Amino acid sequence: MRPGVLDRYPLLTMFCCEQRSLYPTEGTIQLNLACYEAQFGNIEKAKQHLEQAIAVHPVFKVMALQDEDLKPLWNELSVNNDE
Repeated sequence: MRPGVLDRYPLLTMFCCEQRSLYPTEGTIQLNLACYEAQFGNIEKAKQHLEQAIAVHPVFKVMALQDEDLKPLWNELSVNNDE
């Protein structure tokens, strides 16, 4: 987990949730929420946010496969971690 994220988790998720309600079709917000949830072990929530981001635009799947924060979901995205 990145340094300082633990202390900011409630603020980060609150901010992203607020932004999500203002911009429901903005996939970047969903991707960020997926990252935060994955880092805190909330894998089911992370999957939900990532699925919503990918539904907005498939490029978010590619981005997720390059984001170390989402490493717990890489197998679910049908990708070997070595690729």
